Amino acid sequence: MASGDPDRVAAVLTEDAERLSPPDNATATAPKTTHHMVGRKAIVHFFADALPRLFARDVTVTFHRFHAAGERVVVEATMTATLANGNGH
Repeated sequence: MASGDPDRVAAVLTEDAERLSPPDNATATAPKTTHHMVGRKAIVHFFADALPRLFARDVTVTFHRFHAAGERVVVEATMTATLANGNGH
């Protein structure tokens, strides 16, 4: 997901994937997207188009926990990067 490559992002998501972050999280408020995205298309757009405008370089995703139950998997992760304005985040 840190690659910004739409094909690589799409390859790890199901059609009904969801992305949920805190409502006041910068990745939801700065690019003016929602904190709860539903569907592979919306999530791919977010990582391939919206985030690269916000996070200019040094994007790192750190995975903390994976929770699986049946066909559902929840991934807890944090993302850091250098913002487009040059500030670290």
